[in-house]
Formats: sequence, C-alpha cells, structure tokens
Amino acid sequence: MNYKQWQKINKSKKKINIIKYFKNWHISYILFKSGFFNSSYYVKEYPEVLIGLRSGFFYRLSVSSNRILQLIGKVMVHPIRHYVWNGVYEGKKPSRSFDTVFYIENNHDVAHSGVNPLFHYIKHGAIEGRQPLPKLKDLALDSIPIKMQIKTIKNSGLFDEAYYLENNLDVANAKMDPVEHYCYFGWRESRNPSDIFNTKFYLSNNEDVLEAGINPLYHYILLGMEEGRRPFENETLLPCKRDITILFIGHEAEQTGAPIILLDIIKWFNKFTSYKVKVILLRGGQIQEEYKKSAETLVLNEQVNKNTFKATISDFIGDDNCIIFLNTVVSARFIELMDLSKYPSIAFIHELEKTLRIFPKETNLLKKNIRSLIAASDAVTDNLIYNHGYREEEVETVFAFIDPQHQFLDDNKRKERRKKLNLPADKLIIFGCGVLYWRKNPKGFIEIAEKVLTKTDKECEFIWIGDGEEKDICERLIKKKNLENHIKFIGSVDNPRDYFAAGDIFLLPAVEDPFPLVCLEAADSGLPIICYDEAGGMPRFVEDDAGIVVPFNDINKMAGATCILIEDKVLREKLGRTAREKVLERHVINKSAMQIKKIIDDKLGVKPFVSVVVPNYNHSKYLQQRLDSIYNQSYRDLEIILLDDVSTDNSREILDSYADRYPEITRKLYNKENSGSVFLQWLRGIEAARGDVVWVAESDDYCEQNFIEMLLPPFKDTDAVLSYSNSNIVGPSGQFYNTYDNVPWLTDVDELKWKNNYYNKGAEEFLEALSIKCTIPNVSSVLFRREPALEAIKYTFNYKKAGDWIFYAHLSRFGNIAYCSSPLNYHRRHEGSVTSRESDDKGVEEIYLIHKHFVNNFHVPDMVRHSMISFIENEYNIYNMRKSVSKSLSELYDKQQILDHSRKPKVALYQHGLNFGKGGAEKMLIEIANQLFFKGYNVSIYNRTYSDAPLPYKLNPNIPIYNIALKDDLGSVLQENKPDICLVNSIGHSDVLSIDQIHSFDIPVILTMHNQPGFFDQSPGKKDHTLSLQKSDCVVTLIPSFKEEYLKRGVSTQIEVIPNFVLKPRVYGKFKGLNNRKFIFTAGRLVEQKQQSILIDAFAKISTDFPSWDLLIAGEGHLRPFLEQQINHLGLNNRVVLLGEVDNIGDYYKNCDLFVLPSKFEGFSLVILEIASFGKPVILFKDCPPYGEIINDEDGIVLVSEMTSNALSNALRENMNQNQQNIEEAMYKFYSQYSPDTLIPMWEELINKYTSVIKR
Repeated sequence: MNYKQWQKINKSKKKINIIKYFKNWHISYILFKSGFFNSSYYVKEYPEVLIGLRSGFFYRLSVSSNRILQLIGKVMVHPIRHYVWNGVYEGKKPSRSFDTVFYIENNHDVAHSGVNPLFHYIKHGAIEGRQPLPKLKDLALDSIPIKMQIKTIKNSGLFDEAYYLENNLDVANAKMDPVEHYCYFGWRESRNPSDIFNTKFYLSNNEDVLEAGINPLYHYILLGMEEGRRPFENETLLPCKRDITILFIGHEAEQTGAPIILLDIIKWFNKFTSYKVKVILLRGGQIQEEYKKSAETLVLNEQVNKNTFKATISDFIGDDNCIIFLNTVVSARFIELMDLSKYPSIAFIHELEKTLRIFPKETNLLKKNIRSLIAASDAVTDNLIYNHGYREEEVETVFAFIDPQHQFLDDNKRKERRKKLNLPADKLIIFGCGVLYWRKNPKGFIEIAEKVLTKTDKECEFIWIGDGEEKDICERLIKKKNLENHIKFIGSVDNPRDYFAAGDIFLLPAVEDPFPLVCLEAADSGLPIICYDEAGGMPRFVEDDAGIVVPFNDINKMAGATCILIEDKVLREKLGRTAREKVLERHVINKSAMQIKKIIDDKLGVKPFVSVVVPNYNHSKYLQQRLDSIYNQSYRDLEIILLDDVSTDNSREILDSYADRYPEITRKLYNKENSGSVFLQWLRGIEAARGDVVWVAESDDYCEQNFIEMLLPPFKDTDAVLSYSNSNIVGPSGQFYNTYDNVPWLTDVDELKWKNNYYNKGAEEFLEALSIKCTIPNVSSVLFRREPALEAIKYTFNYKKAGDWIFYAHLSRFGNIAYCSSPLNYHRRHEGSVTSRESDDKGVEEIYLIHKHFVNNFHVPDMVRHSMISFIENEYNIYNMRKSVSKSLSELYDKQQILDHSRKPKVALYQHGLNFGKGGAEKMLIEIANQLFFKGYNVSIYNRTYSDAPLPYKLNPNIPIYNIALKDDLGSVLQENKPDICLVNSIGHSDVLSIDQIHSFDIPVILTMHNQPGFFDQSPGKKDHTLSLQKSDCVVTLIPSFKEEYLKRGVSTQIEVIPNFVLKPRVYGKFKGLNNRKFIFTAGRLVEQKQQSILIDAFAKISTDFPSWDLLIAGEGHLRPFLEQQINHLGLNNRVVLLGEVDNIGDYYKNCDLFVLPSKFEGFSLVILEIASFGKPVILFKDCPPYGEIINDEDGIVLVSEMTSNALSNALRENMNQNQQNIEEAMYKFYSQYSPDTLIPMWEELINKYTSVIKR
C-alpha cells in the first residue's frame, strides 16, 4: 500500500467520535513524552501550521492571564495536536528523524492497521529495529542539483560567507560567490564553511557521507543536525592541561613497591591534574606496558645505541617546560645522562641507610644535584637529615600509599573466600609477603613460624606470597624442618589482598624496609601487623594500636607477639580494625598524591587551576553532601576556600573537619560579623582565589563527581569566560522535581537551546538569552574566569535578588560561554524561601533596573527590547495571579524608557595591515575597540590585508573583524555592517581611496595617527597624506605640537588631540625576577630607532661598579646579530640578556628596578605609560620627540640631556644609587593622565559629536 492509498482510506475515517477523541489525546501524550516529536522543526518546516495555531480562540486562551485558561489554550495549540489530528494525513514529518510517508510505505502491517505511524514506531518499531526514514544511499542526495544545494545552504544560516572569504583570500581575490565556490570545489578541498563546521572532520567521522560523495554541509543541514552528528571536533572537550610537563624518572618497571607507587602517581597526575606527564625508565620490566598506557614513556634499555642516550633524552623532552621527578635513589643514575641544572628537580626517596650504602655513587649524585626531596616515611626523612646532611626544610615526608580495595570481610564471606582460594577452612592464617631476598628476611619468617607452632595449641598455617632468589633455599629449609603442612610459599599472585582478606595476621620479619606497601594492603584487609622496631617506617604506622612492634631482629619476641594475637581474637580484630582506619585516613593515593602535587606546585610557583569557593550560612544540614561532592571531584588541580558568614548552627564544626582532613588544598575564611549579602561573600572568595578559574559552590547544593572535569575543557580556549551545566532541581530533602532544560523559565526563551551542548560568543548569548532574563538559574552550575569576574562582580551589590543575573551578563562581555546539557549540578529549592515569601514588587523593580542598565550600557536592538517587555509582562501576570505584587506594572516598570532609550553609535575601526606587525598603532586600535565595546558601543574592525596571520594583540572575541583583500573596496562590508562612523587608523599606507569609499555611504571619518607628521611624509608621502587629512571629517593627533604642525601646513580639517592610553599589563607570574639581583629593563624592536646599542655601552661603563645589576632587553629585530656581537665584545654575556619577544611583559615591568627607553624618536611610546602603571622609575633622552614636550620634571622620570652613552651611563649611575621609595606614587599619578578612564570619554565625546544621537 502506498501513502496516497493509506491517506485516502484513513482520511475517510478522520471523523472524530468520542473514542477517537480520547485515543488521539493518548497518542499526543505518548508523542510528547517520547521526545521524538520536534515542535521547533515542525513549525519551522510548515509555517502555515504556526499561522493556523496562532489565529484562533484557543491561542487567545494560551496568552490569557488566567492560569487554567492559559494551560488549556497551550495544550490545544501545541503542534503535536496538529500532527495527530491533521499533519499525519498530509504527509508531514514530525521531525528530521522520522519520515511519515516512508514509514507507511515500507511497513505494510502499519499501513493496514491504520495506526498513527510515529506512535507505532515509538511503541514497537524502534524496538523491532524498523527504519524511521530512508538510508542515506537511498536518498540520492548526490544527485540533487548543485543550484538547489546552494539555495538550501544559503537559507540555512550555517554558512559564514565573511569567514569563508577571510580564510580563503584566493576566493576573495577571484570575486567568486563563497557558497558557490564551496559547493563546486571547496568541500572537496577540505575548506570549512564556518568556524563551527569542519569539512574534513565531518567526512572522516561519517563514512556513509564520504562513500556517498555528498556535500557534507548539505548533508548536515538535511539530516546530520537532527541525527546528532558532530559538525566539528570540539577541542574544548579535550583535557585542560598546563604548559608544564612533569618528567618522571623510574629505575625499572618491575612489579615491586617503588615502581608500583610511581605508576600510581603518574596515573593520578595524568587523570586528575592539569600537568602534562612524560616518563623515562632506566630499564623496563613486568609492568612497563602499564607505564606506556598511562603516559608517553621512553625505556632506555630498549635503545640500541647507548652512546646516543643523551641525544635520545633531549629529543624526548623537546621544548617542554619540565620539572624532573626522580623515583628512588637508583634513578639518580639519570643525572649523568643530562644537564639537570636546566630544570627544577625533586627526588622521591624510599630507601633506608643499608640500601643507600649499596648505591654510594647514586647517593652522592643525589646529594650533589638535588636538594628537594620527598621521603616515603619518617624513618627515611630522619636518615636523610641525620646521615646525609640535608636540612629539615629540604625534605618532606609523604607516606607511601595504596588504592584501597575495601576487602574487609565478615566471617561468612571469609569462609567463602578461603574455599575459593583453596585455603584451610578452620586454621588461623598468618601471612608474609614480598620478594624473597635478604631485606625481606623470609628465612626469619620460617624460624618464627617454627617457634609459634611449638608454643600454641591452635591450628595455624603460615603462608608467604611472592617469588625471588631465595625461594629454593626457603623451601628446602621448610622441608628440612618437616613443616610442609604448616608453612607454604605459594609464589606470586595477581592480587595479594584477595588472600589477606581471608587471613588473620600479617607478619613483617624484614630487617630493612622503608615503608612496605604490602603492610598497607594487609591493613586495608583488616589484618593486624607484627614488625621489628628500627627496621623501617612501619613501626610508626603500627604504634601500639594497629599491631605489635617488637625489638629489632628478636625472633623470640616476634614469635611471642604472634602467639598473643593467635590466642586473643578480640585484640586481634581490634588492632586489625584500627590498622584499616589508619590506612584509609593517611595512606590512600588521593591524600599522598595531593601532598606531592603541593610540593611540585610550590617548587614551580604554580597556583591551582581551579578555586572552589563555598559560601555558607546555616546550611549544616546539607554541608556533608555538598563538601563530599567537592572533595571527591574527579579533577584535583584545585583549592577549596571555605567561607562562613557567622552561622548560628554547627556549620563551622563541619567545615573545620574537612579543612583538617584536606589541609593541602583547603583554606578557611570565616567572617567575624555577618555580611548580610551573598554577593559580598562571592567577592571575598573570588578575591582570595588563586586559580584562573573559579567555582562558587553554594553550600546547600551538590553535584556529580565529574562536574569540574566536564565543564573545564572549554577554558583551553583563552576566549572562554564561563562554562555552565544543566541542573537537576531538587527539594529540601533531595526529592527530584525536574531539570532546567524542561522548565518554562528556559523553554519560553528557546525550546531547544538548552537541550544540546553549545559554545557561543558572549555577546550572542547576551542578546539571545541573558538580556531578557537570568537564564543561568544557579551559580553552583557555573565555572568562570577569575579576572573578568572581579570586574563583573562590582555590578551585583545594588541587587538583592538579581545580582547573579547582572554578574553573568557582564561576564559575557569578556568572551565566550560554554554550556553542557548534562545535568551535572543539583540545585536545591527551599519551600518558603525568601524569594517566594517576599512581595515580588521588589523583583519587578530589580528586573526594570537591570533592563534599564542593559539598554544604557550594552548594545540592545529593538527586537531584544520587545522581548524584554514580553518577559516582564508574562512575569508580572504570574505574580499578579498569586497576589504577590501590590503595585501595577506601570508603577514598577517603565516600558517606554526601555523602548525609547537612545542607542550608542555603531563604530567601525579601519587599518591597513592590522595583522602585519606588533606595534603601538596596532595595540591602540585594538584597545580602543575593546574599550568602546565595554562602553556599550556596537564595534567592528576592518583590516585590509593579504595575510592570514592572527592579530598581534588580544581583541575581545565579541568584536567581529572583517579581513578585506588588498584589491577589494570596502563597499560590501560597509553595506553589510552599516556603521554610523569609521575611525581610520593611519600607519603609513595610503588611505585616500578607503576614505572615499566610506564617505560614499555617508559615513563620517575620523582619521587617527600614531606617529609624528614627518613619519607620514616618508610613507605614504606628504601629498597623499595631506589629501587623507583634508578628506577626513576630523583628525586626531597624539600631542599639541603635531596638531600645530598640521595647522602650519594649512590643513583645514578639524584637529583634536587625544594622547594614547594604556591598560596596565597583566602579571602572569611566569618570571619572578633574578635571584638576589637587580636589573634594568628595556623593551622595543631591535632596530636603529630604538638605540639599544647606546644602552649596552652605557651599562658596560658602570657594570663593574654595580656587580649585582643586570640588563634585560625584550624585543626582536634585524639588529640582533650586531647587538650579540657587541655584548660579546664587551664581555657582558652573563650580564646582558636579549630576551626576544615576550608574552608576559607585565612580569618584567613588575620585577625590574629601573626602566630605560634609549630611542632616537617615538610617536608616543606606550611602554613609558605601561611601566608608569607599575610605579617604576624611567630614564629616557630629552631630545627624543615627543617627551621633551609632554613630560615636565616628573618625579621618577629622568630626561637625559645628551643622546650619548656617556650621558646615559651617568644617569644610570645616579639612579641606581638613588632611594626609589618616593618615586612610586609620582609615577602612578603620571600614569593616571593616560588611563582609559581619562581618555576614552574623550573618544566618546568625539564620536558623538560627529554622529547624531541615534534613537533605537
């Protein structure tokens, strides 16, 4: 039966009776619950349906203020109802994933039954494996005309034409239509149609599309999107790692204590931290494959040519920023294979004195080269300090550890285990374990067993687990003593704890063992331990409550202690329980690995990547669940800051207990007085945070253990500022209500947006959602960057209810927002909370104030303003129905203020070659764009270029940039973008044609220049430059003398003076100064204009008088070889450093003692202002324009009268001897004249002067 026949038959049955009516409602309900019906797709695909649904009586009910009538109306106009009653008979698809016609025609039993095809598929077809739509090869998408594909792609909104042209300059230069090029050629050449669709990735991950030869974007639009196929490889899903590698060095990979510990450490660091991990093993062994699975591993004894070890190691390390971590004293052999002085290093020592004497060479290498040690026990620590000259502060104890298996069995389960392992059912079992050689003393084990067996009447069996060189000797000794039925050496087993859990006592007869893991494994299984005193670290674990410690090598005393425990079951079990508790408290991997991580962090000066802030007030009832969900996170590169706002319950007692349990990662900040504001608590936590990323985890919520792990990866992109997850809504007792992606608060904004993961520009997220309402319902679901958060938090304090909303909105201005649709967070909603008890008048007023703030300070188009009004109208209706408002909406919310508030002009900034170099002009254009954006302007950048190079400075990711080929005019961009004004930044190229093109669209031009007039006389030439000046509507120069020069030349255009402004450079903490030394710093390109050679000569003249001072020069350029030769000739190789380009110049500004700018001339050098923002003294030449003009006798700035090395050396000498305490304040005052707060308002005034105030 084909569809038309089915349609004809069933249309005749379409008449509704009461049974059919209820049946259809049942089908509608099943379709709704299943999720197979896509309402958004249905109304978009069939717009006539939406028109019909919104034009009748029931639609009027759906927007009624009466809640019951509103509910009835919404049900009656839901698209599902149309599909069930009509659409199915019209061949309409309920989603891209189901084809009504196909299903009917290919399932004749369904066709003959007359049942709704989608209902049948949900109830039966999916389980039976029936196809819901044609297979790809049957669709013949490859045969669809390209013109039709082009039309579909253009209408999809998924092809970014500007992106395609910017990234394919050959297409732009050929003036081809970008969509046509992609459809005919581009996808076959692996070109990408946008930054969110990767052609190569899509084809390589969808073999059916590749084999069918289908345009991948066309397939994605028609089918792939609905089928959930990924359009690009989201790099943000990969682990978020630092640019620091821990290089672990192990002496071998045998299945013994130290290699097992190292393997566990490596796995832990790889899984739970932001460090990269590499491993070098001096030789392999049984578990080397486990090492290779866990990290990139080099096994040296596998290398054929030992003479190339050093080169092999160097290649393996590469350019990684490394710290070396040696495990065991034997691994110190590695020191001979590389220059350890290049890297910070730590050694983890497990051995005691007798073993160290076996390896004297390695011990000496260790002592000479590594002064930061971790000891595996207190005994090892004592030995290193008292016998090897290490200072107490150079050795830290980190106890050996295991991963608990919790095999603590009751009597019945122990019997079952014994039966399974073929162990005696009714005997007491005393275990020993380890490699059979002298240190473990297996022969002593046999002697002790012999003595015990003669002293006790209890049936006992002694079992040793492990192999080794003395196994044959031990077995002969047992046979000689005729004890084969009582003592057994069973060799190695996969998991000794399977056996320990069935035993009764663990015996450690070792004469030297630093801290045997096997004892911890036995204790984890609930066995008491008997050991010798002074034989290692175990006596300090056992003490008097986890077993018995006997005098060293006293076999009789050890046999006696064994008999005591054999005879006293109560004591035996009590000591075993305590032993297990000690293991779980002090000797688990999480505890020890966190201690090791803290030692490494401190060694490197590394801060935790994530700071968790827990603001608490009277939530003791929920604190344990909250804190457990934080401290058990699968991601561990974090710190936890516990706040308490003077709780009156026992909250602090609970907080203290967690701080005591996890001291390595916990800080407490308790208020002495109640702050009265949750946002003040947020601020305190954010300010205290040391991590780049912050999580405010409210004390009554909780989360999944992988919360951070899932939300952190987007922060690999430096543009990401916020990452949040879907949340479960739970009640006071944890009862589940719903997830936020299903509640009207979000679905009223967009039915599908929060059903899928996304990564969005902050400005887009603001316009789509956050401008209207707070679409991030719970801060506990959010990770955000600390630095922008410190700015955003300032706006919260005037709001009682909606501070979080304005916080997220301001954060969105700094970058991109990521969302994870998995409900990783549990948001606890309390009945009778402040929010639900208080009058909602205040809530409506706050919404108005925030909407007003948005239209004042953000770019908010008309459409969004109307959405704001619709939201508040609906919200007010809800409040009104529950009688929680006492005033009319017009009294609380002025709609016209929102609708009529004028918008700020749309500003474009243009430069020829913005990505050609990294100079002051480029920096100023980008910073002006960034600052105007934060002031609420709609900003875009036009860059005329031939290069695909990135921008030289950080542009706010919310600002679009249009790359324009050299031969193209600006017309198409201006037509699309329609700016109100354009700032043309002239840097030496001809701008006449561009100014003409901008004027042809009636757009005013402000011409800005970063250099002195004489510079432009050379390029583009005086005539061309003068023409640009005359054609512009306004000209901006940096200082008055530049303006005067242009006036002398007869330039009639209005000329304004606005100096450069500077933002204080960020301090990253990568460089913390020179050890016990001072240094002079300069920064600039290594070119003739900057005259670094004069500075080097000047420093050479006074270097012997100032032996504790050095000179550091940042910058790159063609004079580097000449300067290197000069430094070498002057014998200053150890005193003068050419740093090259640096990306952390703030670190050098902060730590330098004196800054020198030896330039011949400058336009308006930003470095002077940058260094002034750090309060540091400056020396420069008075004759270097324009400083003689703009700098008076400022405290802290020295103007050298002659441009010679002699004059400069005298100035250096005087200032290096000077007390600089009073200089700092004067330099800060100087900087304030050139801060954005002072100068950006001047730009705003100028922009507004040349554009009329634009309404809405």
